[in-house]
Amino acid sequence: MVVLFIYLGVDELKDGSFVSSKLNDKEIDELQKKLWSLLNDPQKVSVNLISSDDVSICLYDGYPIIRIVVKKASREYKPVYINNNLFNGTYRRNYEGDYHCTPQEIKGMLRDSEDKSQDLCCLEELGLDVFCEDTIKSYKSRLSSLHPDHAFLKSDNERFLEQLGAIRIGKDKQFHPTRAGLLMFGYDFKSVYEYPEYFVDYQEHNVDGSDVRLTDRTTSDLGKWSGNLFDFYNKIVSKLTSDLSVPFKTNGIQRVDETDLHIAMREALCNAISNADFYQKNGLKINKYKDRIEFSNLGCMRMSLEQAFKGGESDARNKTILKMFNLIGVGERSGSGIPKILSTSNEYQLKTPEFKQSFNPDRTELIIYTINNSGFSVKNNSKYNKNNNTKNNTKKESKCEVKKSRNRKFVLDYLANNGKSKALDIANKADLSLSTVKKLLYVLVDEGVVDAEGSIKDKRYFLK
Repeated sequence: MVVLFIYLGVDELKDGSFVSSKLNDKEIDELQKKLWSLLNDPQKVSVNLISSDDVSICLYDGYPIIRIVVKKASREYKPVYINNNLFNGTYRRNYEGDYHCTPQEIKGMLRDSEDKSQDLCCLEELGLDVFCEDTIKSYKSRLSSLHPDHAFLKSDNERFLEQLGAIRIGKDKQFHPTRAGLLMFGYDFKSVYEYPEYFVDYQEHNVDGSDVRLTDRTTSDLGKWSGNLFDFYNKIVSKLTSDLSVPFKTNGIQRVDETDLHIAMREALCNAISNADFYQKNGLKINKYKDRIEFSNLGCMRMSLEQAFKGGESDARNKTILKMFNLIGVGERSGSGIPKILSTSNEYQLKTPEFKQSFNPDRTELIIYTINNSGFSVKNNSKYNKNNNTKNNTKKESKCEVKKSRNRKFVLDYLANNGKSKALDIANKADLSLSTVKKLLYVLVDEGVVDAEGSIKDKRYFLK
């Protein structure tokens, strides 16, 4: 969990060092009373998220100081603001300082604070002419091929869309599209009525090694196709995995034409779509490079990164859209999507996926690498065929490399399950030497996968 520590009774000098303010016990007691008075005043703070367990007295240079632990607010309580002023009193921490949140950021927090799914809202000013009939037929065909006896398929078109959550009855007793229906099955030029910033973009960057910087691009505003999310998914999902190697494998007498890596790529694409905040600027972007694929969606993660790594919980921004994908065998509602992506990368000995969040505007980025720790690509080429650990390998990896990979996986799994941990704790659990674990942790910190906090004697490591 992301936390911020505030210390009262300490002064910062010009050189960046700290000294005690030399407060006595009486002054500390008065400071505490003032602190609680302010925190519990709704005219000063919109909601008090600090409990008595978060405030403690400790010594610094022999003098008492107040230590306050500030935990990241869950989405239900955001935005937290001061002075009873939503738009001028909402701040966000940015490295060493705080900055005023923009109206767009605040509106995004307010949308995320709602318990109901954002995309189930009925758009009563729009009619059913927003839908692309070919997209709906394509979706029904996909559902029919997977579940030929599904109850939804026995309904007429309007009832089918209502069961999906794509349309709802408005106050005028007529059917209207929901936000999910508009995004999933509507035309691009109709989507901008509700989402003025709606834009989806797929780019391939010099994937084939040619001199051309951009070798392929698909955007929603071309006018040559519907521009909706379902058609966007279908257009690019095969491009994401077209050059991934498929080792010969059968299930009974039927050949299996995809691997766990193919599934992980689909999972990442569905995750980006179902978590995007399409009200924000700059759109949903998927970029494919020779060594990686970047999935970048609008909006920050609605749960902590630690919980996302652990899995077991799902908090998609667009729950109805995720449900629509689930019905056709895409996406994980159980919250196992990110753990699946991480475990697959470990299985293929790929560089560990990276998660990045940026603000103003809010954006979440997932980077999945397609090269392993030895620098070989998992694409269809001779290097991968030689080094991929399948039954037909002609060259086995050295025992040393396998051991390193196992140790790396153990450390990442341990941190994902246990949170902040000392190197000694990991070493004892893994039955490894302390020096071996520390060396591996240093590498993971350098790669930006793991972070650390605390003094040298009490350093604790955690996943970024």
